[in-house]
Amino acid sequence: MAPVVASAIVATGVGYAYEQAVPLHIRERIDEGLKDAAGSVADAAKDAWNSLAEAVSQPGGRYN
Repeated sequence: MAPVVASAIVATGVGYAYEQAVPLHIRERIDEGLKDAAGSVADAAKDAWNSLAEAVSQPGGRYN
């Protein structure tokens, strides 16, 4: 239980330090970049899933 509490305290402290040390406009740009990256990863995963689903569903395909 103690490691969980310690981790929570450290995470809270790091979050506070980040908010105090990094200007708001920089944090907003970082957040925007993270959202863009997450969208790209989601798109790539969706494309991979669709390709696999198409390959599996084709009669006589590699996966049948």
